[in-house]
Amino acid sequence: MMTGTYDVTLKTPMGVKKGQLILKDENGTLTGAMRVMGKENPFTPGICSGDRFSFSGALKTAVGRVAYDCDGTVTGGELTGVVKTKKGDLALAGKRTA
Repeated sequence: MMTGTYDVTLKTPMGVKKGQLILKDENGTLTGAMRVMGKENPFTPGICSGDRFSFSGALKTAVGRVAYDCDGTVTGGELTGVVKTKKGDLALAGKRTA
């Protein structure tokens, strides 16, 4: 099950950023938000199936909003993924905390 709060790290060109990813699986529709760089970033409803997920959104950064697509997996309490932006791909990793 994907539903939960994950403490995550996001590897950015400005260094590793810590935050949280909140996921809620509602019969294959994924909702939630990414909290990174001190900002809450809700994402558009995504999808999840088995251990895989995907969603899209925009991160609020010091240089403006950065649109992204995120794909990843949750295995046990471990989350891994890639946040794809026009500026490059960012590695996402984390562990479920709640």
